[in-house]
Amino acid sequence: MFTPASSAFVRVSRGSLPLLLGLAVGLTMLVSLDPVWARSRRAPRPLILRLRQSWPLTDGQTTVLSYGGKEFRFAPQSFWAEGSRVRFVNRFEPCLVEYEGGQPILTQVAPVAHDEDRKLAARFFSDLIEAGPWIWLLEQSTATIRRARADGTIDATWLLTEAEGAIITRFWPAGPGKFWLYDRGRGLLLLRSCENAPDPDRDAPGPEFPLSADSLAARHGHLVVADREGDVDWIITRRPAADPTAEPLVLATLEAEEVRLLDVDETGTAFAYVRDRRGPALLRFVAGQAPERFALAGPWRFPADAGRIAQIIAPRQLLVLVMRRPDEIALAEVTLP
Repeated sequence: MFTPASSAFVRVSRGSLPLLLGLAVGLTMLVSLDPVWARSRRAPRPLILRLRQSWPLTDGQTTVLSYGGKEFRFAPQSFWAEGSRVRFVNRFEPCLVEYEGGQPILTQVAPVAHDEDRKLAARFFSDLIEAGPWIWLLEQSTATIRRARADGTIDATWLLTEAEGAIITRFWPAGPGKFWLYDRGRGLLLLRSCENAPDPDRDAPGPEFPLSADSLAARHGHLVVADREGDVDWIITRRPAADPTAEPLVLATLEAEEVRLLDVDETGTAFAYVRDRRGPALLRFVAGQAPERFALAGPWRFPADAGRIAQIIAPRQLLVLVMRRPDEIALAEVTLP
């Protein structure tokens, strides 16, 4: 999965130089006579992940971060990248962890603080979104969205649903103070507004739509869904977020062992990871164009039950949270040609 750079060295004797020069000239003429023929037989190089940083899980679950004279048990649960900064929410004790720069430097570990929640230490923050001065946190056990400052202090909480059987582990930006969420326990897509002050006795306002999805990605007005139809049959569709019940546009049908929608950007361009009989690959979906397929150098293994596993940071570049080894989790980037 991670391929180190390598070099090959060949020893050449003086007597062989004229022969090699002649061969080089002949090859140059061949390519110049028919460059299309040469290109058609040149297989594209598989994409490789470039490691940004990794954390060895010394006890099989966590690593230990030292910051401000204290130690914190840490494993990245979800992340959000903004410029050169990447902020993580911790899988274990509730805290926000911030790294800065291309060769990341730990710049902050901020324990989450919420005076109104006496059971805060037992809460599981499964996802986060950064927007302006606020960090929005999804708390799974109480089905709430909580608004925090960069220092980890929570100042408001919105209830998503009190319905029995609800399982909400991911959310996506839908506009200022608005979020898409998927309740996989009940098969519902939720739109929730957290623009106004929360009402402790009511769910945050917003509609709900029936939706079958094994994987999805959303941003503002764009919604892309992958659904399994049998053991290995998948269908990937694009739906208008303004009306998710409208007839979907089919982007691809696949026979694959694994399909994971990674992210969609504000233009509607989406990326998916697939693993099928042709091997592991990235699929790129641009509105109005045929899907592009890019072979990968090896399969990706994602952390179990992670929140955000990928984020588009440039039109042809993603950050990805993967398992480098069973006892090491990594943040890496992949760039399309």
